[in-house]
Amino acid sequence: MNLAKNSFDLTLLGVPCEFGNQEMLETYRFPNHKPFATSYKEFVKKYGYGRSLGIFYIYIPTDSYGDSWNIRTEEIKATYYEDVLNDDVWFEIKPDGTKELLLNLVPFGWSENGHYLFWDITSEPTLGEYDIYLSNFKEIGFKKIASSLYEEAFAFQDVLAGDRSVRTSSTLFPLS
Repeated sequence: MNLAKNSFDLTLLGVPCEFGNQEMLETYRFPNHKPFATSYKEFVKKYGYGRSLGIFYIYIPTDSYGDSWNIRTEEIKATYYEDVLNDDVWFEIKPDGTKELLLNLVPFGWSENGHYLFWDITSEPTLGEYDIYLSNFKEIGFKKIASSLYEEAFAFQDVLAGDRSVRTSSTLFPLS
């Protein structure tokens, strides 16, 4: 995997039409004062909201829309965050997860197969980027799959290759 990759190699089917709240994309800061990842901002500006790799939805800041990053992130965190704080972890966290890591993860995507994407906002493998983890809160635990969205297509295909129910491709379908 090329850690220096800094562009996307996705085939776009259709015309992007929902690019979200661009002001929030540029000005939002996490509690640790870091901005959205550089690759995420480029992805949102170039592709907007849509289905990537055939099954993944990358949430973008779209104010009050149901699949907005600002809404879905909080909904997903609400399913596990308090349990982690209370040391009542009911799901698998290995191979790459720890309780400390779970407290620093920020969800930003979901697949039709129930896999979630998370940033570790305390990491910075390269300037302006965050490590990306994948989990379905079941048997795969939390697995580090990439160090930026530039890498994600290859990483998802590698991680999910053994799951016959998952069909991935390097195609993005814009949604409105």
